[in-house]
Amino acid sequence: MKRKRIAVALFSLILFAGSMQAQSNQPVSSGEQIQLTWSIFDVKSGASQRPKAPIAPHYVYLDQGVLSIGTNFDGYTLELYQDGELTYQHFILDGECSIELPSILSGNYVIRFVNAEGNAYVGVINL
Repeated sequence: MKRKRIAVALFSLILFAGSMQAQSNQPVSSGEQIQLTWSIFDVKSGASQRPKAPIAPHYVYLDQGVLSIGTNFDGYTLELYQDGELTYQHFILDGECSIELPSILSGNYVIRFVNAEGNAYVGVINL
């Protein structure tokens, strides 16, 4: 009886551990890695602020004008800003894992992935 309980407990543990190992939704790491940090938009003041608790950064990858984003940003809007002006915008569809950026873009940009609440993952990209 004791062996049966141990076997059932071990089987349950293996089953639980297997279900906890989620498939990564981070993009495949090819090209230049770009780190994005979380920014919270304060509706009252109209300004961005840092979150109260640390949030793990997200990464996207740039390879020859193609931005690999994984599935982290379904429903977000990609925005590129140069010198404070919005120069490119793209709504990310469910399941969209990569975005080909227009070849006319060049230089340094602030890249933002903005959700419906105005909160964003922000980084810097060089095209």
